[in-house]
Order: sequence, then C-alpha cells, then structure tokens
Amino acid sequence: MYRKVHGTIRKAVDRLRGELESDASPVVVIAHSLGCQVISNYIWDAAAGKGVWVGAAPTGFQRFGTLRYMFTAGCNIPLFVSGKAKIEAIHKPNPDFQWLNFYDNDDFLGWPLKPLSTGFPNSYDAVVARDIEMNASGLPGFLNWLKSWTPAAHTAYWESDGFIKPVAEGIARVHAGLP
Repeated sequence: MYRKVHGTIRKAVDRLRGELESDASPVVVIAHSLGCQVISNYIWDAAAGKGVWVGAAPTGFQRFGTLRYMFTAGCNIPLFVSGKAKIEAIHKPNPDFQWLNFYDNDDFLGWPLKPLSTGFPNSYDAVVARDIEMNASGLPGFLNWLKSWTPAAHTAYWESDGFIKPVAEGIARVHAGLP
C-alpha cells in the first residue's frame, strides 16, 4: 500500500511537471493530517532513492527540488516517529524552502514539529521554519465555535482564516516571483 500511495503521488507530480513551463517552476505543497506523514515520506524516499525510487532515480522536480513552501496542518508526524532513537526530518530540498506547520492545541492529532529534534542539519528544529499555534475554525456560529474548542478542530483548518490566509499569502509570494 505504501508504494501504491507513493506511486500515485509520483504520477501527480509528473502530471504537474507536464503542465508547467520548466523543471525550475516553484512548487507549493499543502498537507493535512496523515497527508503530512505521507508527503514527508515521499520526499524522504525520493531524496534517498528508496520506495518507488528503487532502480529509477527521480528527477530534481520529482524530488521536489523546487519546493518553495510546505504548509502542514493537523500534522501527526510525532505519532509516527515517537519510538525512533534519532528523529530526523526531510532534508531541505533547496535554500528557499520554508515549512510552516499549523496546529491547534485542541487537535489531539495535530502537533508542533520543531521540538521533535534539534542540533543537526535535518532536525525538525532546523527544517521547519515555524510551528504556528492557531484556533482552527474561526468562522462565526455556535457549531463552529464548539468545533474549534474540541478534538473536532482536526477537521477545521480548511475553514480557518488562521490557516487559509497564510497559505494564500505564501502562494501569492511564489506567484509574484514568477517571470
């Protein structure tokens, strides 16, 4: 199943590359929940030549060499790495890369990432630019208010200006830098 999921991502990345003007086109990734772990594993495997990349070296674009931003929300990577002796993040794919991780303290599946590891080049503290604590679902209405203060906050990032606005601003910055 792991390779099937990564194969699906690989095909999507290849389709994206076909729609862009060049291999140098910047990319933005937005991931939520388990998708954060999945995309992180894909990037790790592509850089290491593992998983779907065994026997077939990825291109720079397939390795996300032009990844400008990775926005994660409700990221549960800490649940998957908690038993490891050395907790390592992906290596930054390029010097301009920024990983912004959004979490809500009421979301029992979403966590800050920077505290996971420190002191080496691909520690989470070195790779993640910022952990941003927010209150998911800032929309008006009693049900949204109730959701924002319970574990249901895990599904509310997509409805929150605290997540949507910084993502949109990041995409606008990338777009403004295009020729």
